[in-house]
Amino acid sequence: MSARLRYSTPISSVAAWTTLITGRNPAQHGIFNIFRKQSAQGHQLRALTSRDIACDALWTRLDREGRRTTVIDYPLTFPPPRIDGHVLPGSWTTPRQLKLGCHPSDMFRRLSELGVASAELFAIDWSQERDATWVDGQIEREAQVFKALQFLMEHEPSDLTVVLVRAFGAVQSCYEQDPQTRGACVEYFSALDKHLAGLARPGANVLFVSEPHGQTATRAFFVNDWLAARGYLSWDGEPPRAPESNVVDTDQLNRQSKRLDWAKTRAYAPLAGGGEIYLVRQDSQHPGGVPEAEYEGLRNQLIEELTRESSINRVWKREDLYNGPQQELAPDLVIEAVEGVVMSPFAESAKPALASGGEGGESEGVFIAGGPAFRSGATLSHISLLDIAPLLLYSLDLSIPGEMEGRVPAEALDPAWLENRPVQLGSKATERVPEARVLDPQAEDIILKRLQELGYLE
Repeated sequence: MSARLRYSTPISSVAAWTTLITGRNPAQHGIFNIFRKQSAQGHQLRALTSRDIACDALWTRLDREGRRTTVIDYPLTFPPPRIDGHVLPGSWTTPRQLKLGCHPSDMFRRLSELGVASAELFAIDWSQERDATWVDGQIEREAQVFKALQFLMEHEPSDLTVVLVRAFGAVQSCYEQDPQTRGACVEYFSALDKHLAGLARPGANVLFVSEPHGQTATRAFFVNDWLAARGYLSWDGEPPRAPESNVVDTDQLNRQSKRLDWAKTRAYAPLAGGGEIYLVRQDSQHPGGVPEAEYEGLRNQLIEELTRESSINRVWKREDLYNGPQQELAPDLVIEAVEGVVMSPFAESAKPALASGGEGGESEGVFIAGGPAFRSGATLSHISLLDIAPLLLYSLDLSIPGEMEGRVPAEALDPAWLENRPVQLGSKATERVPEARVLDPQAEDIILKRLQELGYLE
């Protein structure tokens, strides 16, 4: 069966994939992008890890039920959660981190000794030019990913297996934008089809979901240029000629923050991100920031000015998008562009994913499901991104926690299966508190620099 996968408001790729495995909106799970503010009132950003997810992921729930999970190449799985099963963070780590950042800790070494996996190939390199050679490299890399997955499924099977095909969207963009890459792209998709077909197991339920892929970008809207031209942002010296791409660590984010004159800046967009605007709140270190009494007025003023631009469809206040305990860590404003416009044509991992496009404020990805639990041949109008986690738990004969915001879409299920296995609703669990930092940021930075000098970190 198949359906359109929907989420009603714009969120980033990383937020969308976190919603998929938690069944919660970003203000509940706490992930808005690959980075967020270090405090509700501050302006410093930091890169996020698995420890920042503020509620249970599917694999944590399965672990408590005595079930096993294999997770490969999924965002925010580093450091790896200690579950019964396997975790390979893959392209979200460097090759050196990957060798030490898997669970169990010796798993990658075992796979490498068996010739199943190579750290240099498994950790994706986004710095290369996106040409046919790069696409060929992704074919080789994903052959490694699926080879490892097949090995684990055959020798150490799990109840739930989750894999993110990391380069899919980038290869699709190459196909649309560069005719010289199309031959290599077709080979990539053909190889992927074979890999996915090889995952099928008798009696297994299989779900395939994708984020929406919009029209090819025709122009870009640079938020910081717009803010600087109107006096909301001030650079400390010359503006950066080109944004730094692939910003996935706190050190790079802090280097970028030094390019701004914080005494004069009132609003800014992280150079690593897309259409997310943060307001600088006034305090002793930021006398030129926004006083509390002017905060709401400035947000309304920015919305009014931005929506006059032809590139902008809508500007959202964070409380219009998010409702939950992590809301204060969200961007103050989120820009939704019209189709064909990108807020940030760089930083692949931070690109707006399930961002609304067109009338009605809803975007669409692909949902395909097969196996004994699903209604064969059915085509539904849509399924919410929030429904995926409850649906996966149901397919494993587990109860649906009361805190999950989605539902089990009965219309997608085989009637006989549903009759024999009615949906079980559980009570709300105690909220998981993200792990606190053991060190203060200054001490952490000193230790990280020492580890880099010693060669333990890249």
